[in-house]
Amino acid sequence: MLLRLLNRFISFCNEVEKYLQVQNPPQIIMQALDSLHALISINQHGILTETGAMLSKLPVEQKLGKMVIFSKRYGCFEEVIIVAIRMF
Repeated sequence: MLLRLLNRFISFCNEVEKYLQVQNPPQIIMQALDSLHALISINQHGILTETGAMLSKLPVEQKLGKMVIFSKRYGCFEEVIIVAIRMF
């Protein structure tokens, strides 16, 4: 359910971006999309990635969530989770 809503929101943002490309989009929308791209939450087509789906389930700030997700992949989860708890 949450993933479906998040996908709809991203689709909506992409449609707004396409519409606003003609009319000079507000800086805040462009910054949000750039942030999602930088976090590998959406791909170049604006589709939610696997990382983005995992991030949407974590009740933490996106950069902190990405740090936790990638720590599991790189085998340093215990060390990173201690840092993440301190930052949260």
